[in-house]
Amino acid sequence: MEQWRPALLNFLKKYSSDPDGLFRALTEQGIGSIAQYRNGEIICSAGDPADCVWLIVEGGVSVQGDEKDSGHIKDRGAGSLIGEQGVLMARSPTRNFSRGTSGRTATLKAHGFTRLFRIDEVVIEKLSAENQAAWYELLAHVLNEKLAEATHQRGELIEQRDRGGSMLSRFCDKEALGLARAAFEDQPKLISNREVVVWFSDLAGFSGWATGRDSQDVSKMAAELMGLQVRAIRRCGGEIDKLMGDGLMAFWLCDGQSRSGAPLAAYRCAHEVLREFNQMKSELGAPELGLRIGLHKGPAAFGDFGTEERITITLLGETVNLASRFEQLREKDCPGVGPIRISEAVHSCIAADIGKLESAKGVRVKKEIFDVFWSNGDCDGVES
Repeated sequence: MEQWRPALLNFLKKYSSDPDGLFRALTEQGIGSIAQYRNGEIICSAGDPADCVWLIVEGGVSVQGDEKDSGHIKDRGAGSLIGEQGVLMARSPTRNFSRGTSGRTATLKAHGFTRLFRIDEVVIEKLSAENQAAWYELLAHVLNEKLAEATHQRGELIEQRDRGGSMLSRFCDKEALGLARAAFEDQPKLISNREVVVWFSDLAGFSGWATGRDSQDVSKMAAELMGLQVRAIRRCGGEIDKLMGDGLMAFWLCDGQSRSGAPLAAYRCAHEVLREFNQMKSELGAPELGLRIGLHKGPAAFGDFGTEERITITLLGETVNLASRFEQLREKDCPGVGPIRISEAVHSCIAADIGKLESAKGVRVKKEIFDVFWSNGDCDGVES
């Protein structure tokens, strides 16, 4: 028996309600012919006339998307029918509405040495009306099965995308997350100039506390004390830029009227963090630790400053450097300075909403000279 005959009968048994009867009807018409293809050889191209279907007798077929799709779609193996979608769409009265063409919807290529049994539409047209209806019902069953498979695959892809987004959100916040996603999709880098409030904080005395302690204990303490800052900053509308050991950098975008409250939100967040920190460090048995927070406002470049091998969404510019300087202030630089230090640029935005702060003019830190305002974290500096 010719190899295509058992392959066709097995196929009909899977999808037809009367496989033997349809098999007889098809074979009586001198149904089709066998064609052989080398690996990578094109069987049909998207847009070609849809005048037949093929049953894969041996080998496999790779389905490639057209210009509106993205490359490889699916591989089909022996026993599968291919080309039915184009045939059904060619017969549909709404075909021009759906694709603008009655031709093939995809390009088909041989995957390895491949033998196909071709079933032409001109042969199907010679069948009785009853057998034609049975044949096209069969094609509809095949297409529905593939659509169900595609729906399942789409669901898996959406789930993978959501898992990827969830993973990214552990590294990026809000607008930075959007830039990271764009980088993953190989979109051009977008660097923009933004007005920002930059936050730097550091766990004072942590290195000394950690000396000689078990690494697991050190890791747990750092995670607790950094975690409370991360949670508070996000609650207050800020975005985490990076964690740096026992230090943290965050920011609030404040360009535009809708973000004009960012400086006050950042300042109030600093007080919230300091209160929680002081409570937590005692509960964790580390009362000797301290926390310094520096806030500065100004322009900065925001975007992906990484390389082809690494994505780095961050802020760059003098505003970032100065915010770090405020956090780094020591008692010898500015006697009496409190744990929350802010620049004149931040203070001018929030002075009407808070109590009077301690201040010092002309403070020098690492060749930088600036005015400093500070709070010890008590309620006198914040009006809710």
